[in-house]
Formats: sequence, structure tokens, C-alpha cells
Amino acid sequence: MSTKVSFYLHSLFSVLFFVIHPLMTSLLWYYTPLHLLQPTLAIDIDECLAYFIPNVADYYNEVVLNSSQGKKYSSASFYTMDFDKVFGITYEECNKMMFEFVDTDYFRVNVKPVDGAVEAMNELKKSYDLQIVTARQNRVEKLTREWISKYFPDTFTDIHFANHYSETHRAIPKSELCKKINAVCLVDDSLRYAKDCSTNNVPCIVFGDYPWNRGEVYTSTSLFVLFLSLLFSLLSLKIINNHFQL
Repeated sequence: MSTKVSFYLHSLFSVLFFVIHPLMTSLLWYYTPLHLLQPTLAIDIDECLAYFIPNVADYYNEVVLNSSQGKKYSSASFYTMDFDKVFGITYEECNKMMFEFVDTDYFRVNVKPVDGAVEAMNELKKSYDLQIVTARQNRVEKLTREWISKYFPDTFTDIHFANHYSETHRAIPKSELCKKINAVCLVDDSLRYAKDCSTNNVPCIVFGDYPWNRGEVYTSTSLFVLFLSLLFSLLSLKIINNHFQL
């Protein structure tokens, strides 16, 4: 190869490497949506973003029991997320009740955001791509998306429905959804879902001091996941605690 050709190729390589490549990288970075550059954080809805259980208790007191003698059940009554055990009814009766509940104003109108949730999400979205992972069924997808748009506009890039307690479609483990979206962590109020994540190497922060999530604490079988969970806690729990007033 002649000296001139060699010099030419070297010059061309230099231009490509030191000018074109950084320019293309900068343009790619500039035009890439911000949420694609941020780590994904999965957030549960009920009792993390929305007060769901108080409305279930009100519905059971006022409609099912038709009680005018005051409230028999409140959020404090829910020592477990198995509502049939809380109310002392069968699993089938509970499913039927919840099916009817979501068609009432107790669910459609009365559900309001958890205190401080809006402010906390506004802080977290500065550093994370926020996506919702909820156990809610597909049949309430439209209502759920409308509720999120109303109270958390421009906050979440997507909502994923695990479709639990459905008799017609497969229930998807939350850990599976978290892996699908490459979530670095799930924030959830349920020990049951924390255990699911723990056994599947997905970090999970158990949110809230609720009767149903006290007691047993699940630890991950993976030291790496445990480290990630701890690191995430140090970075983000301060934000959550500062803005959620429970």
C-alpha cells in the first residue's frame, strides 16, 4: 500500500472516529426519549398510588351489609390481602362481590391518590422511567388508565396489568412483568408480591406500614439482587419517605 493511500485511509478513519462518531452519538443521545435513557422503576397502584382498600371496606359496610350502625370494617381490618378471609365469606362470594364493586362509584369515583403520591412520583420521574405494574384485571384497564391520566398526567410511560383473580385469563406474576420491562425494582405494598420478586431475583421495596404487610420479611436468594435493592433504597427511599405522608 502506498504512503498516500495509507495517509488517506488514516485521515478518513480519524475523521470518522473523532468527528462523525461523536456527532452521531450526540445526535442519537439528544433525540432518544429521556425515559429510554433512565432505569425503569415499577410502581404498584393500589395502596401505593391509590386508596383502594378503604373504598372496598365502605362498599362492604354500606352495600353488602347495608349497615346503618356505623362501620364494621375499615382499612385496619385487612390483616391479609385475602379479602374473603377478612370478610369471612367464601372465595367465590368474594370474587363476585369484587366483580360488582368495580362497577360502582366506590371504585369509579371515590378512589383518590395516596397522600404525597403525586409529589413523590414527580420527584422519582426525574431519575427513573416510571411504569406501573398492577394486579388489576384487564376488565378495568380503561378506568385505570383514565384514573392515572387524571391524577398522574405525564408521569408513567406504560401500565402493565397482571390480571390476578380473573377466571378467564392467565394471571401474570409481577416478577415476570418486571423482568419483561427490565425494571430495576418494584415498589409494592404486598408481602406476597415481594416474595414473588425475591424468589425470582427482582428487587422489591415493600411500601407502607399496613396491617397486611407487617410481620415476615422476605429476603432475596441472590446477594447481587440484595445489593441492588439496598443501593436503590439508599438512592430513592429518601425521596419516597419525604413525599409520602402516611
